[in-house]
Amino acid sequence: MLGRVGTPEEYEVTRQIDNRLYIEPGIDIEKILPPVLAAINAVMDATPVETLAGVDISKLLTKPPENGDNTFSAANRERIRLLSGIA
Repeated sequence: MLGRVGTPEEYEVTRQIDNRLYIEPGIDIEKILPPVLAAINAVMDATPVETLAGVDISKLLTKPPENGDNTFSAANRERIRLLSGIA
């Protein structure tokens, strides 16, 4: 799978004397994050959010959709920010 995006050397993936694969996480994250975010942005650009359930177009830019399953709740949005390191 790594061959799709680069070489093991570019991602600091090495096979050591014990025959295990080792990854340098900092380098790996720095290299993989930009294409992952670009893919997420492409999906978001292609998603017609105005057609999703619970979306009020007049409030689309000012607040999240309101729905019964808490998908867009403040707590979930906070978790997403924390997990993505932007909180």
